[in-house]
Amino acid sequence: MITIISKLRVPDYGRWAGQFQAGAKSREDFGVEALAYGHDKSDHHVAIVILRVESESKGRLLLENPILQKNLKDEGITQLEITIVEQ
Repeated sequence: MITIISKLRVPDYGRWAGQFQAGAKSREDFGVEALAYGHDKSDHHVAIVILRVESESKGRLLLENPILQKNLKDEGITQLEITIVEQ
């Protein structure tokens, strides 16, 4: 198992959070468990997501998914930092 900690710059945290919640079934179908998400205490435009997946290769498939990348770009969301923790 690996844990992915991702920081994103989001234009509207409320909108992003709603979309993130709506994607729960898709994540579950892909074998991704959302452990936590929220925003930086001092900057509501920085979303933080903690996910668990079964392997690094599956995690990379998720992060590099063209549909996900297009959706992020269309919404003006940029990746600030990704940390992969091996367990």
